[in-house]
Amino acid sequence: MKISNSRPWLFILEFLLLTNAIAIAAGVGFGAALRLNKPEEPGSTVLHSEQSFPPRQDWPVVD
Repeated sequence: MKISNSRPWLFILEFLLLTNAIAIAAGVGFGAALRLNKPEEPGSTVLHSEQSFPPRQDWPVVD
């Protein structure tokens, strides 16, 4: 009786471990891709820290 009752729990545990491994691998791969991406110019990617804006004649505002 114990073998038949523990079988579904074993399947669920294996499924959760496999899902966890896939999620970890996808997260590491995506994080590495973001980290190793070296954009050439400001604003070329969403996560680029430097920004460039076109010059404006009314900036800076002087009161």
